[in-house]
Amino acid sequence: MRGSIIVAAMAASGAASGAPMAAQAQAVPAAAPASAADPLVDPFFDALKRGQVVQALAGLTKAAPLLGKRIADADELPKQIQAALDGYGPVLAWERIETTPLGSLLRRDTWLVQHRDYVTRWRFVYARTASGWTLTSFVFDDQVPSWFD
Repeated sequence: MRGSIIVAAMAASGAASGAPMAAQAQAVPAAAPASAADPLVDPFFDALKRGQVVQALAGLTKAAPLLGKRIADADELPKQIQAALDGYGPVLAWERIETTPLGSLLRRDTWLVQHRDYVTRWRFVYARTASGWTLTSFVFDDQVPSWFD
């Protein structure tokens, strides 16, 4: 499945058609202040705060079609997120701690999420396509000691 996602992203960006990337120039967004609202991630975490895992994922898939294809094939994802909520308590707050560009085509935003009993880290990866920046994947983990490496 991963390979077909990459091919779809290349076709959407125009790279598969041979169109030069310079013709589609879009700047890598500057890192937003940690307190800046995020129109995609804030509603996601807000839904998780209300305990609405399925609705949170539905919001992401509606806004990010490439991600939607991956989530549709990931039956375990809602269960994993729910397990985190069950184990660490409800989401209380979140903050963006880092935005890392990879050239001009990819960007990763890292967020810390405060649960009642613990903190988790969420990483959202965006790709520049012909229609703008789109969310392509995300991961979350609870391995705090590794976050300082």
